[in-house]
Amino acid sequence: MEIPLTKILNLYKISKELKIDPEKGIIKSKRGIRYLLFSSDMALAIEDELKRIIGKDMAKGMTYRIGYEAGKRFATPFKEEFKDKTTVEIANKCGEFAQIAGWGRHEIGIVSDEKIVITVYNSPISGLKKTLKEFSCHFHAGLLGGSADVITEKRIRCEEVKCVARGDKFCQFILNLKPNKESILNYSEVNANSV
Repeated sequence: MEIPLTKILNLYKISKELKIDPEKGIIKSKRGIRYLLFSSDMALAIEDELKRIIGKDMAKGMTYRIGYEAGKRFATPFKEEFKDKTTVEIANKCGEFAQIAGWGRHEIGIVSDEKIVITVYNSPISGLKKTLKEFSCHFHAGLLGGSADVITEKRIRCEEVKCVARGDKFCQFILNLKPNKESILNYSEVNANSV
């Protein structure tokens, strides 16, 4: 599969944003935000430990909420830097950076004023959980929801509707731009009912 030249140039620009200082052991963006590199298996270990301590359903909800808050922090510098851009352009900038950071390739599709579909190819977590046969990208769903919260300035609920861990070819998420408060707070129930 050939990658268009514009995509290569965009990826090059994003990769130029990271400054790596191997002497000090620091990776920072040009925005001054420090980044850490750790394996997807380490992220999986965090969720597995949460399941062991608080139970499977509670761990799903907590992992989503942690991802949601992380997504808000991730998207804020993009929203500030690209304030003259449209919400879709800001979302694409976030997606391009997430791709460079190893979160897979994100394709954003606008369904309506109330719904956005995000398809993720090569999600870092679901590939590790192929034997589970259930939705597994709770943190990723939270990241997308929290990022969309900042970009759109609306409270968002993100629900995974396809997952590699369930046997799908890719992971897919629906962002609901008009959720009720209860649906945000009860992510584990919403997601569990989708199984």
